[in-house]
Amino acid sequence: MFKRGDFLKAKLGEVSAKSMSLGAKQFVRGRNEQKIKFQEEFIYPSLSGPRYIRLLEIHDGNDTDVISCDVLEVELDQKPSFQALSYTWDLDPQFDTFKLEFAEDTKKEERPILCNGKTHHVTMNLYHALTELRRQKCHDPIWADQ
Repeated sequence: MFKRGDFLKAKLGEVSAKSMSLGAKQFVRGRNEQKIKFQEEFIYPSLSGPRYIRLLEIHDGNDTDVISCDVLEVELDQKPSFQALSYTWDLDPQFDTFKLEFAEDTKKEERPILCNGKTHHVTMNLYHALTELRRQKCHDPIWADQ
């Protein structure tokens, strides 16, 4: 007989990420994120100087994997190649179907990702952007203004 949770794990282990529905993928990814939520926290090291920035390199992964990336420091004088990702990161507006307009995000929900193997919480907008960039297999370093 299966122990609690083992049945679902065994069944989902037989299903490829491609054949799962979007809701199932989000459920499994959420379960995986719970495993890292309280691990050692990523702490930004001080930059080496005023002409240095941090870039993200997103690791490849399945739709059900936790978002994982490396945080790198680069010097702007070296003219590094990267994509800039800028937005209002503290917002994740939801569409109000009764008022037919976007409603303000009052929850300010965050999701855990792995940065250099340690847990870091990011806003939902940045999380969605990183998820989509990984899905599109974006290998360019990313500068994000969170």
